[in-house]
Amino acid sequence: MRIFSESVQDHHLDMSALVDDGLIHDIAPDTIRHLIDDSVADRLQEYIQTVTRPSQLPCFKEAVHDTISSNASSSARLFYLFMDVLRLRVLEPALTGSTRALANMSVAERERMVRSRRDLPLPLKNKLLKMFQMVTVSIFLRVAPDSPFEAMDYPKREMRAQIHPEHRQHDFEYSMLAPSAEDGVERCVPDVDEVIVGSGSGAGVAAHTLAAQGVRCLVLEKRRYFSPEQMHFDDCEGFRTLYEG
Repeated sequence: MRIFSESVQDHHLDMSALVDDGLIHDIAPDTIRHLIDDSVADRLQEYIQTVTRPSQLPCFKEAVHDTISSNASSSARLFYLFMDVLRLRVLEPALTGSTRALANMSVAERERMVRSRRDLPLPLKNKLLKMFQMVTVSIFLRVAPDSPFEAMDYPKREMRAQIHPEHRQHDFEYSMLAPSAEDGVERCVPDVDEVIVGSGSGAGVAAHTLAAQGVRCLVLEKRRYFSPEQMHFDDCEGFRTLYEG
């Protein structure tokens, strides 16, 4: 029987959510009331109700799954090991420092547990905690509701046509060719001087530079090209659409 996993499992995501809630969680209104300007005080309750713990945010577990699955194998294995150990009552206290099961801890107890583990002189445990902090915060910023971004005056979705007064939108356009509908079918692309094999923005820059000199280029790229007017993604959409582990 295999004790430790080799891929992301549902129980990993459940255990991860328990730890994540100890890192980021909801707070009482009075805790931040003195920081709120009177002009937006009426939205405080809305903020408290929508900006909650990670386990209650839609898509959070799915984002953890995608992030870990696309991560370096050594980091992924460390995550699997950590989550599997937390499921074993015999080994769990070695990581949590408590005989109380993580699943039975309140959010406040989990927060204290995370804090107590933070400065341990044990490299592996420190590495685990830093990994959780990095993954939790980055995913929270991707899937969090609009309220915290509005509070920071940070647009979650960039809709401006001009970012700053000196910004000039380029007028260069790429024409996309759809791949063949069937496997094994060759496609003829005439009148091409150069073929550029991606990846990403580097291929686009090379094609732009060559095209400006009259060179006809064909770029072979795994992902599709998005024109500037199509680039109105929020962080979550942009991460899924533009990046691949």
